[in-house]
Amino acid sequence: MTNQVNSNAGDKAKDFFMSRKGVGLRFLYTLIFLGVLGVVGNIIWIISVFQYVFLFITKNYIKPLRKFSSSLTAYIKEIMDYVLLLNNRKPFPFSEFPKSEEPSDIHFDEA
Repeated sequence: MTNQVNSNAGDKAKDFFMSRKGVGLRFLYTLIFLGVLGVVGNIIWIISVFQYVFLFITKNYIKPLRKFSSSLTAYIKEIMDYVLLLNNRKPFPFSEFPKSEEPSDIHFDEA
């Protein structure tokens, strides 16, 4: 009788954890993408400083870098949607890297 009770309890525990396997796997992917966000944050710092140094010297921005920055912004949104359970689609590298939108033109008024 005791063995049967232990067996039933073990089966219930196994069923419980197997039914949550997808949640656990999603949580692991979430931790990975949170790490990716940390790396992307450092890339944003580098891009921003580089763009401002270039802008200060030439009074112009680097168009290809702005286009990449636009793609990076879309990528960050995809990661945030996945991490915050707003979307079930895994971001890059599990799907295609987002395409960039044409960044709007910026102007600086002379003081």
